[in-house]
Amino acid sequence: MSSTLLNVYRCYQGHYMLQRGPVIDTVRGTRVHWLGVLEPDVLDPTLRHRVEHELEARAFALLTAAQFYDPNRGRHQMH
Repeated sequence: MSSTLLNVYRCYQGHYMLQRGPVIDTVRGTRVHWLGVLEPDVLDPTLRHRVEHELEARAFALLTAAQFYDPNRGRHQMH
């Protein structure tokens, strides 16, 4: 995965959506809230690989709250 920052949104179901592209603080017509951006390198390598594959297949990747707040990550960097 490139070092392109990922937009992070919290979905109304409690999941987190990651999306490539320019920083967009709203996604029109949806029930999500923009939280900021995330550097892909802070994700666990296995999770980062899964996110990469999801982003190749569709415009976004979904993470559970447990995946997003993984305490083992230790380098959580929101901008």
